[in-house]
Amino acid sequence: PGPNYNSTLDYVEISTLGSRADYGDLTAIGGWNAAASSPTRGFFGGFYPRNDGSLDMITIASKGNAVNFGNLFAHYAQSACSNSVRAIFAGGTHYPGPGYSSGIQSIIMSSDGIVDDFGESYNRDMLYAGRGVASQTRGCITGGTNATMPASVDEVTTIQYVDLNSGGKAIAFGDMSIPRRNHRGVSDSHGGLGGY
Repeated sequence: PGPNYNSTLDYVEISTLGSRADYGDLTAIGGWNAAASSPTRGFFGGFYPRNDGSLDMITIASKGNAVNFGNLFAHYAQSACSNSVRAIFAGGTHYPGPGYSSGIQSIIMSSDGIVDDFGESYNRDMLYAGRGVASQTRGCITGGTNATMPASVDEVTTIQYVDLNSGGKAIAFGDMSIPRRNHRGVSDSHGGLGGY
């Protein structure tokens, strides 16, 4: 990760054209974080160079600064996705060690700061900088870096999923067309496909 991080939160009004506007600030500077939201709250988790697993929260309808919600097990570079009730944060890294995580944690987004163990990644792969998309029932974690593979080929095509209502070990879903990490994902109510 590079040195140019800030704490800025911007927003756009989706129903109108125009430029972004200032929303507020995170609780401290940081990057390499994962994000998820419910219809009312937004969550930003795991920041470099904070390296403490911070989980920040905003109330979407009211502009202003984020507040601390809790802490994640891994320090930064997690994957995240959510339905309208639960958000999951998967993988990531511990700084300065002992390395990447295979764990998946979850929050009930209407709760106050409780972070629970939810499961683990497929084949217990220790993933770094993957990304997530979700429907109301299934959360998919896509790509990332697999710490168990040589650095020259450590980016993966794997797509894995968990049932957002029950948790447990992730299951193989399929593969992306090429290996990727630090990519982005979006999803509508039907999943990470779009077009509906």
